[in-house]
This record gives sequence, C-alpha cells and structure tokens, in this order.
Amino acid sequence: MPDGVEQNTNKKIVKIIKTLAIILFVLAVLRSFLNDSFIWVINGGNYAEHYYKTTDILQSLLRWGLTLSFIVLPCAAFFKTRVLKNVAIYFCVPIAVLCFIFYGNFLHYFTTNSGRGIFAPEWLRHIEFCLELILIISIGLLLRFGTKHKFDVHNKTEWINFFGLLPLMLLIVIPVYLPQSLFGFTNLFMKPLSIFNILWIAIVFGLLAVLYFAFRFKDKETRLMICTFLSLFLFYHYNSIYLMDLLMSRLPFQLCNLGSFLILIALLCKKPWFFNFVLLANVPGALIAVCVPDVSEGILSFWNIHFYIEHTWVLVIPLLIVALRVMPRPKKNALLSFIAGFSVYFVFCAVSGIIANCFLYDPSSSFFNKVNYFYLFNDTVLQVFGFLRFTRITYITLNGYVFYPFYMLAIYVLYALYCIAFYFIYKKLIKIGDDHFGYRRLRIDLRNEKGKYKNRKMPKLAYDD
Repeated sequence: MPDGVEQNTNKKIVKIIKTLAIILFVLAVLRSFLNDSFIWVINGGNYAEHYYKTTDILQSLLRWGLTLSFIVLPCAAFFKTRVLKNVAIYFCVPIAVLCFIFYGNFLHYFTTNSGRGIFAPEWLRHIEFCLELILIISIGLLLRFGTKHKFDVHNKTEWINFFGLLPLMLLIVIPVYLPQSLFGFTNLFMKPLSIFNILWIAIVFGLLAVLYFAFRFKDKETRLMICTFLSLFLFYHYNSIYLMDLLMSRLPFQLCNLGSFLILIALLCKKPWFFNFVLLANVPGALIAVCVPDVSEGILSFWNIHFYIEHTWVLVIPLLIVALRVMPRPKKNALLSFIAGFSVYFVFCAVSGIIANCFLYDPSSSFFNKVNYFYLFNDTVLQVFGFLRFTRITYITLNGYVFYPFYMLAIYVLYALYCIAFYFIYKKLIKIGDDHFGYRRLRIDLRNEKGKYKNRKMPKLAYDD
C-alpha cells in the first residue's frame, strides 16, 4: 500500500476510534440516570431505617473495571500515550469480555424496578449495555490492529509502566459505591479538624504535590492528558451519584457540583476567561469543604465517599492545570471574569431556588424536594457568621415559603471578597513556583555541563514546548 494511502487509512481509523470513544463516554454518563437496583447491594448495613445484608463483590469489581474503561478509552483515543493504549487493549477489553460472561448479573440489577433512577424497559437496557461492551471491545481492537499498536514485551519500561500505573489509575477512578460495597458501613465519623479530616487534607495536598512533581517536566500533550483524564473522571463521578438519588436538590447547581462539569468544559473549550471563573470560584469553595466537611454518616458511606472524591478533585485539578501551565496563568482580567461569572451564577441560584421551593416543591414527589442552592435558603452560613442575623429581619413570603433577600445578598458579598483574596494568593504562589522551576532548570543545566546526565533521559526544560 502506498504511503499516502496508508496515512489516509490511519487517519480514518483514528477518527473512527475517537468517534466511538465519545459515544461510549456519553452512553456511560446517560446510564447513570437509569434505574439500577445495585443501590440495595452496596449498602451492606443500615440505610434509610432498613438493613441490607446482601453484597456482590464480583459485580463491584467488574463495575470498577468498567469505570476505568470509560475514562481510559477516550484518553487513549485522543492522546499519543503508550501506557493508556496498553491499558485500553490489555485491560479494558478483557474486562468487557468478562462483563459479557456475567451479562445476566448486570441485567438483573438494570431491570429490577427497585432503584431510584429513570426506569427503562428491558429491551432498552439490553441495547444500551451491549453497545457499551461492544464499543469497549471495538475501540481496543482498533487500537491494536487498526493503528498497529502492540505491547513491547522486550521493553522493561513498558512492563513497569503498565503494572505500576494500572493500579494507580484504578485507585484514582474508584467508584463512589466501592468502599461501602466492599467494606460496608462504619461507625467512624469525620468531624472538622478531627484526625480523619486532617488526614484527608494531607492526602489532598499530597496528591497535588505528587502529580505536579511527576508531570512538571513532561511535554505539553502529556500534561494536558493527565488533566483531561482527571476531569473526565470527575465529570463521570458526579453523574454516578444518581444511582443513589435523582432529586431536584441533587442537580449540579451547588458550586462544587457545578465545578465537576465546568473544569472539563474549560479544558475542552480552552477559554482562559472561562477557566478563570473555575479557578477563582470553585477552588476556594472546595477548600472550605475540605477543611470543614459537611458529612453526617460513617466515613465509608456512599455520600461521604462522594463528598471526598468530588471536593478533592475540584480543588486539585484547577490548581494542577495552573501549575502545569495547561491553561494561561490568571491575570488582572481574571477578576472581571470571576465577578461576571459569579454574578450570573448567584442570580441563577437565587431565582431557580425560589421557583423550586415556592412553586415546584411537592412533598409527595420523588423528585421535587426542597433545594438549598449555594446555601442561600437555610441557616448554614448564619451558624458560622452570626453577625449576619440582622440581614434576616427583612423577609419575603411567596406561596407560603419564606426567604431572606438581604441574607442572600450578604452571602454573595462575603464569598466574592473571599475569592478575590485568592487571586492575590495565587499570584504569590505562582511566583514561588516560577522561582523553584528556574532554580531546578539551573541545576539541570549545571549537571548537564558536568556530564552527569550522560546516557540519561533529560527532562523537559519548558512547560510550553
């Protein structure tokens, strides 16, 4: 086959792989909204005043493998990385084959009308799940035979990367239900500034440090790849909570919940002004959640694990994007982007919350419950900032529901000032990072001149090459 024809064929195969990977990810997200009685297996203890003893370890592990497949395959399709392509071919495809073998086990959960999502007929669940598995296998085979990618069995580094990074990737994309499914409930609780809370804070900033030092000298595509991988998982993770609840209050309108979507959108759109809002609005909010966790169940419960995963990555990913220079550093116009975006967000939360609580709330409905978007409609903020009590003197009653406009406005002002302060903290941290990077580059140059890097792979010296 002539070189030109072969190149065109390869380009067509790559486009097909990318298209199939996008379809797979969309299907995986849509399935999160559908009925799934697996909810009654993952508890393994008391929940909603009922006791559920059943566990299904095999189903839990297979779903864990599928979760990694949904994240790895899009990244393997769009980035030139041998590790992810190896995982896609030699891990994701076997997982899909195992899921076909235990197909009936999955369909039992999908078609039993005892979950909390949108109930879909059995024929639709057959089609949807079969499509997922066929797409995983098809993408893996196209990567192997279409692009002629194969595992380099004679390369020791290839083995180390595969078996070293695969467990880490599995740990990163741990499904929200897995700890509770494997270990059940626990009577250990996380209180603010408790030993568990301090440990979590250490893990969060430890993750940020490890990821930064591991990827700071990598090429631009690799740095973009790790940020995309994490953002895809965060997006998928948030939607996976609908396995447990599909309520109006669970819609992604809280700021950190919204961050699960905005971070991925910012990476895909590559709009600095959009990312500036994410950096200045979401990260400070996630920091509050990490330092003052709002959780009330055992540390391994479904909702607590969701809380940890979401706020960890909403805090870490934007900071990592800045540290690795995947997006431009925030400049003075970042403050304008934040104020404009935050004002729109605040008005949306206030208006939608008033409409939801005053007109849509239905105590007999399984969806239309009370909402508290951006904490504007309860006294959570008041419990911390007692001096705001004067703002609740004035109130409005609408259709029997009472809300406090000046209290809501005070929350807007306080949070805006808090986030603006972070802009100046970022500027200091960026300067420290640049100084450290320059110092590190100088050491590399000096060692290179002395021949100490002879026969060793040189790390990249610039972020933007």
